[in-house]
Amino acid sequence: LTLETIFTFALLTTSLKDDIILTQPATHDIDEPPLFLPPSIVTFLSGACLLSSESVRTCWGALKNGIW
Repeated sequence: LTLETIFTFALLTTSLKDDIILTQPATHDIDEPPLFLPPSIVTFLSGACLLSSESVRTCWGALKNGIW
């Protein structure tokens, strides 16, 4: 995983925050990052960052608090 990929991942997920929130239950605290990304976002980030879906999920798990 390169630094460039991490920056791209962070930039894209920050830009997609509203789209990610739309898929969460209405009771979800928007100040807290979701535990999981929706499948459509995982697919997009996988293609945009040239990562496997599993790598996208791993990156989200590791970086979500800093990104959110």
